[in-house]
Amino acid sequence: MMRFFSVFMPALLISFGTAVSLGFSRFDYALILPSMMESLGWSYSEAGWLNAANAIGYLAGAAWTGRVIARFPVRTLFLGGLVLTAISVLASGLVASYPLLLLLRLTAGVFGALSFIAGSILVSGLFPHDPHRSGTAISLYTGGGGFGILVSGLFLPFLFSKYGADFWPRAWMVLGVAGLLFAWLSSLASRSPELIPQDPSDSPSWDPRFFIPALIGYFLFGVGYLIYIVNRKRKIPPK
Repeated sequence: MMRFFSVFMPALLISFGTAVSLGFSRFDYALILPSMMESLGWSYSEAGWLNAANAIGYLAGAAWTGRVIARFPVRTLFLGGLVLTAISVLASGLVASYPLLLLLRLTAGVFGALSFIAGSILVSGLFPHDPHRSGTAISLYTGGGGFGILVSGLFLPFLFSKYGADFWPRAWMVLGVAGLLFAWLSSLASRSPELIPQDPSDSPSWDPRFFIPALIGYFLFGVGYLIYIVNRKRKIPPK
């Protein structure tokens, strides 16, 4: 076990970045949303657009990263995107203006995508000649998102039950401060000499047909979300 941690410690530390870019920034919105709706008097449409802004930002960030990844050091993009994601999360607790919250959710998505993709490239350079260890390292890195959801899921519901719906600004600030701490932990690993980022231009060619099963799976996953929302709205009596 100790050997496992010593071998994969860089990947484990960098996975704290995924906890921020995917966990705190994207999925923890679901934990805070009910209190924001109650406190701010939002409709389901307003709440949905806030989540859509984050998804649009993530998509735009992924496209933008493809353009800048070859122009700047990968470590700089990873840490810069991570810090800016954490700041966007923290700032979400400092404002109550709907347009500003939309903007912050958008920027959190953009910089979260930048950090996640750059971190993936860093981790992929850990074991360039050992596919088994490389697969384990990448799995640990992506698993950081689940770790972020788990950590916040353990304490946020307790805090909301204790302080009520008006706790939502402090919830964002707590996640933002935790995100900055996690960014610092990830920065320790990003300077490791073991991390040799691969040049994206050296990547082998890929066949788009390989992704068809995954695309079908994600499409059905999204349809499942839509069915859940439609059924839920039908059960809500009109005001």
